[in-house]
Amino acid sequence: MDLSAVCQKLDEVAVGFFEILEELTERKMRFQEDLREGFFSLSKARYSMGSRSVGSLQYPTNMKTLASVQVSDSNGSCTFCAERRNPGKTAEVQEGNDQIASLERSSDNQVRKRKTNKEVDDDSSSLEDRIQDVSLDDDHTAVYQDPIKWFGILVPAALRQGQKSFIQAVDQSVEIASLQNRLTALQHEFQELMKLKKKLRANKESETDEQGVSEECREQT
Repeated sequence: MDLSAVCQKLDEVAVGFFEILEELTERKMRFQEDLREGFFSLSKARYSMGSRSVGSLQYPTNMKTLASVQVSDSNGSCTFCAERRNPGKTAEVQEGNDQIASLERSSDNQVRKRKTNKEVDDDSSSLEDRIQDVSLDDDHTAVYQDPIKWFGILVPAALRQGQKSFIQAVDQSVEIASLQNRLTALQHEFQELMKLKKKLRANKESETDEQGVSEECREQT
């Protein structure tokens, strides 16, 4: 890559950096606005329904997240993507796997003790039976529920508006994280190009000096 190509690439990276920076600033402003509207709507809902009707006391014990973040690596920077599940779908319960892991750990602790071969065989057989019983329970499913139903069926419009604002805030936060990573990648690329530009310029100046010295030698001869 010659010096002119490096300079052109630097201009492109600089323009891209400021474009993403502008978009990032707009996203942050929207994020703050969504949070502000969400908390304001939540306050209105608590005023109309009562402070005890909208709070952590209504949270179920088996909550399932409707949103998840997927991470992908593209062009040297991590990109985040929010995926949202529709309420009403079922999901497998992972309690069985946790119970199997705890049973295996307890078995390891028992085997470490000094026992006879007969006792170890009996413990292993009983452990396999218990793991098989737990594995049969893995087919249980849990339903993804709309969080707004935790607070009742006929909820005020303010609560629904608050939910909508917070959902938008989650999406904005994911986009902000992706844009921030792209800015960091562009900044690193710009620094590397600047180093390459300085190196190419130094090489060009040294070549120019060598040509000047050779011309002076020829004139003297």
